[in-house]
This record gives sequence, structure tokens and C-alpha cells, in this order.
Amino acid sequence: MRLDNAVELKNNLITRNYEAAGHNPAVRVEALTANQIRDSQLSIGLSLKSADNYHLEIRVKKKAGNAYNAAIETKQKAESEVHVGVLGPISVPFRDEAADGGWKYAPFCGPRNARAPLHLGLSISHLDGTAGSLGGFAETVDNQQAIFSNAHVLGSASDIPIYHPGRLDAPMGLCGDDEIATLSNWTTFSTKGSNYLDGAYGLLKEKLSIRHDGNQIPRGFGLPNEGKALTALMAHPDRLAQEGIGVFRNLWHDLHLTKDVEVAKLGRSTGYTTGFVNAFALDDVIIEMDGYGERRFDNLLEIRWKDLKKPFARPGDSGSLIFIPGSCEAVAMHFAGGILDVDGEQLGVSYACSLPHLLSLFKLTFL
Repeated sequence: MRLDNAVELKNNLITRNYEAAGHNPAVRVEALTANQIRDSQLSIGLSLKSADNYHLEIRVKKKAGNAYNAAIETKQKAESEVHVGVLGPISVPFRDEAADGGWKYAPFCGPRNARAPLHLGLSISHLDGTAGSLGGFAETVDNQQAIFSNAHVLGSASDIPIYHPGRLDAPMGLCGDDEIATLSNWTTFSTKGSNYLDGAYGLLKEKLSIRHDGNQIPRGFGLPNEGKALTALMAHPDRLAQEGIGVFRNLWHDLHLTKDVEVAKLGRSTGYTTGFVNAFALDDVIIEMDGYGERRFDNLLEIRWKDLKKPFARPGDSGSLIFIPGSCEAVAMHFAGGILDVDGEQLGVSYACSLPHLLSLFKLTFL
């Protein structure tokens, strides 16, 4: 179906579901909490099959109730253009015994070599954190060098130190020499309405003359396209002024992320892995976040793992930069995961938030 028809169908379905649950859909993004919609959760996004051939991607929590009935009714009207899956608990970080087989730490994400420059995917954390991934490098409006990752990785208090390696990867403990940056800004997570990002950035310590390789695929590890620089789509200020938050939803369409197109990531735990785009602009996704509780997110990218036993991402990969191997265009940051049941088959799925949104919110330039 055409994009405008798919968006209209998506919006109508969300409206009907909220009204059936006794909620006012007009205040969905501002006021309703995850707790209020948990029993009637209906997560809806889009996928692109070919040029201007969009499909509806529907995720429900259980095979019963108003949300499931509405999903099946919609699918019956457009069997080949509507895909329904039952989504298990989504968490930050994601843990599931079914997906724990055979993974180990990536060889390039271990303890810091002080003489080596920083690169994508390295282990980082704040002092009271565990370990996440260095997402990428950026420059602020006043020309300061910065790193970015998830807020749940870097913390939520100004000027706190950021360390490499992360605390979990420093068995002898952290010291002052491990401090690489100070936290500058981060996203907050509201209990009401929509959240869109799990992102933060910190300023690199100038006095330590910390070197980095920028946003290129690290050399020396036998990775595809090693040494090639990544690029990132940026939201033009005029579009931001005109479309507001909607510009980041529309940027998914600009990227032409066809369903099943391969994407890759570099992370502290599983290193270089690849998966497939499953859906984008996915709204009303309830995520359990350590230290925060349940939060509802909109405009997410859903990535399908190639194999349940070979995860696209694991704990410690939070903040990983997600990019398209062919074009080397960075599109998102990984932050959560779960299990999706489609017609009785269990699939591992990871969730990511928009990189252009993060760069625009914090006024950062991708290096």
C-alpha cells in the first residue's frame, strides 16, 4: 500500500484501540502511562517492501483481548500487507536464556591500551554503571570533541566522569587514567506519554590529549569495510521547524530501509554483528528499563536477528551504532531487545532509536 494509506491505517488502528480501552487517543503522546495501556498494548509500525509499497507491522502482548482482535481483523482485510507478531517482554538490557548460547566478548572491546586511539564499540560506563558501548564520535556547536552512547550507559548527572573500559571490564578497579570524558547532556525518561530516545553525550578530556579514530570501522580486526568512514543523515533545520518531532519519523522513509535489508553494529559484548530491518516508526513499545521501570517509546527501529542463538546484541552492547554495511550510513543506536513470536516461531529482535534525532537534539555534528 502507499505510504499515506499505511500511515492512515496505522493511526486509525491506534485510535480505535485506545478508545476501546477507554482512553482518549488525543493525549496518547503527552499523558498516558505505560501502566495504563499495558493490558491493551498495540505496537504499530511500518515496513517497506519495495518502492512505495508499505506494509503494517503490528505487535501485541498476547493472543487475546481487544488489541489482538483488532490486529487480526486488520490483517484479514489486507492479508499480505499486514504482519502480526506477539511480543514478549522488552528490556534494557535484554536478557533471555533462549538467546544466551555461544556469545562472548568481542576481542577489540577489552581493557584500554593507553597508546591506542579510541574507536567504535569500546567498553565504557560511568563510575556506578556496569559496561556499555561507545556509540560514536561527534563535535559540539562550540567545536568540542565528544562521544555518545545511551543515557542508561553514560548516566544522568552533569560533569560525572565517563570511563574506558567500563567498570565491569576493570576487574582490578578503575583509576583516574581510565577517565576519558565527562557527561554533558542526556535524555530523560518520562512516565507519561511518549519517549523517543535513550541517548547522551560526554566531552572528551582535552588535557589528556585523547586520540580517536572517528566514526570509521576499526582496522586490524578483519571486519568488513575496515577503515571506511561512516556517514549519518542529518535533519535540516528548516524541516525541524516545519515538522517538529515528525521529521525523525519521516527520516526513516528517506533512508529507504527496505524490509530485510541488512544492518550491522559494533558493540562491546558481541562485536560486529548483522541483522535485518524488520520494522520502523514503531510506536507504543513498552520497555522495562533497569533503574527506571516501564517506559513507553515511539518511533523505534526493530531489527530481526539472523539466529536466536546468535544475538544481534547482548547486555553490554547498549549504545552501539547501527549502520547499513553497503552504504556505511549510520542510522540508529541499539538500546533494548526482546523475543517476537510470529506464527509460533520465536525470533530475537533488537530495538534502536534514531541517530538523526539524537544529533539534532544535542546539536552535535557526526564526525
